[in-house]
Amino acid sequence: MGKTIYTGVFFSDGSHMTLTFRPSQDIIDTTPFGKTVCVMHTGDMSTDEFYGISVTPVSDIPTVSSGQPHITMGTFGDFKPGNIPDRMRSNPEIITPVKNGRFIYGTIGRFMSDGKVHFD
Repeated sequence: MGKTIYTGVFFSDGSHMTLTFRPSQDIIDTTPFGKTVCVMHTGDMSTDEFYGISVTPVSDIPTVSSGQPHITMGTFGDFKPGNIPDRMRSNPEIITPVKNGRFIYGTIGRFMSDGKVHFD
């Protein structure tokens, strides 16, 4: 299986919400892998560097790495997805709130050094 790169909530469209990047063994041991959880779509984000949605956890979801929980849909050029939380913190106006956001269900898993998502 390899090493855990990050834990996250993985959605059926192939996107994910990172929970913990480079988690400690304690976090790995206590994360409920395979659990189905729910988030609510609360805002849209679009810049010349990335686009995605902001979300709010509805289910009990362990540890969100930093900043506003979000799902990255894509990036442009050399922009790294890991820089999105900083952009969201420094420019909160990039989030356009949505009314009547939809519920999105996903499964807690971990992205491993073998390049695969595992749910156990």
